[in-house]
Amino acid sequence: MSRKIKSDIVILGGARDYHVVDWYRTIKKALPDRKVIILTDLIQSEGYSRIINQNDCVESLFIIDKFLFKKQSKMGNLWRNIFKLLILPIQIIYLKNYVKKHSNSIFHAQPMYYMFLCWLANIKFVGTPQGDEILIRPYESKLYRYFAIQSLKAADHISVDSINMQSEIKKMSGVNAFIIRKGIDTKSLLYLKTVDRTRVTSIRGMTSLYRIKE
Repeated sequence: MSRKIKSDIVILGGARDYHVVDWYRTIKKALPDRKVIILTDLIQSEGYSRIINQNDCVESLFIIDKFLFKKQSKMGNLWRNIFKLLILPIQIIYLKNYVKKHSNSIFHAQPMYYMFLCWLANIKFVGTPQGDEILIRPYESKLYRYFAIQSLKAADHISVDSINMQSEIKKMSGVNAFIIRKGIDTKSLLYLKTVDRTRVTSIRGMTSLYRIKE
């Protein structure tokens, strides 16, 4: 009797995004008998430090790093978003070609742009949107809301990390999302005996999304 080959797990997202890389490494630890891959269009650009290493299994879509600004800025963010939309047809071709060669793989797209890419490429995928992509942006743009709903509906499964996101996705698209809370890597924190702090440690943490009052 032949042994069933276990599916590879492909994390589709930016390889400079610590959310994506952390998820990739967490899955590698949880499933040591599986091949886990990052499939990406971003590695190092706009002043972001390189966070992948030679031990990570990284494969490429069309890499856009050299087309972006050298440093982060509002104009740089705007240009990145416009450029990623302009080359969507190219990324769809890259993704479809990759899927043909890895048809037995499980694709996990995060955040919303990569879910949108999977929907347009018509492939099966699991999706993980980020907080503001569900709780804020759909109320700022009707066009964004439409494409977010289509991407959510196209996914086989959706995972989120909060009840707020779960309930908002249900209300917005009718999709039942699963809550997966990864928690905090306390082992890594224990190595930090002392931490130098400035008066303001996180401007993002002061926004309403992070529910500081609650």
